[in-house]
Order: sequence, then C-alpha cells, then structure tokens
Amino acid sequence: MAFRARIYLQQPGETEAAYLGEIDLEVRPILNGRARFMHDGGLVVGHIDTLTPPDWAETGVVPTIYVARRT
Repeated sequence: MAFRARIYLQQPGETEAAYLGEIDLEVRPILNGRARFMHDGGLVVGHIDTLTPPDWAETGVVPTIYVARRT
C-alpha cells in the first residue's frame, strides 16, 4: 500500500529543502522514521525530520514531510 505525502527534500550539505510535490511513499510516514520513494527515476531514502499534521491519518489529509538525506 502506498502513502501519498507532500515532500520537501534536503540534500546533504544544503540548508534549504526543495519541494518535490505529492509523492507516494512505500511505507507509512512516521516522525523520525525513514522515507523511501521514487523521484526523477531514482530511489530516494532519507530521515523524516518533520511530519504535519501529526493526526493526518485520523483526519484523512495528505501530510507534509521534510526528509533529510544523509551521506
């Protein structure tokens, strides 16, 4: 099952996160968890630094997550 989220991605060495759009995640997003998704033909794996709103599953809204890639 895929989980749709609005994703901001911060690359290693950068201070700003770039908005990628609404993307399907392979697993349910959890604060401080891992995010795995396809973007521009490649697999992206990173750490979920923020997840809003915290009750997204109960309210049925598409969550916004900030993902930080580590080197």
